[in-house]
Amino acid sequence: TVLYNNTQLVLRGRRSGRTYLIPNTKRHYTASVPGEPPANRTGIFRASWRPETHTEGVGDNIEVHSNAISTYKVGGRVLGRMLEDGTPKGKMKPRPYMKLVREKSQKQIDHIYSRPYF
Repeated sequence: TVLYNNTQLVLRGRRSGRTYLIPNTKRHYTASVPGEPPANRTGIFRASWRPETHTEGVGDNIEVHSNAISTYKVGGRVLGRMLEDGTPKGKMKPRPYMKLVREKSQKQIDHIYSRPYF
């Protein structure tokens, strides 16, 4: 849940790009600029994230893997990957957020693994 919670934190808040009118509403939102985490216009991408955990191992040797994933697609492509890397022809520049999520999570994860399990 650390990765999931920090994903939610990184994907919220104001950005510093252009301000647009949201179609069919009287509301405005501010887009992100290249290099900034993506702006949250509708909330669909932010809401699409889910924590995921699986275990591997036998007996006393068990590994627990934790992740936060979003498989939300736009035009057949995973939106998170398009936002992170930009589009192939450069029409949309990257809006990186994954590294920021990892950086925000690292200290908390280290603390969790430094404590005794029992």
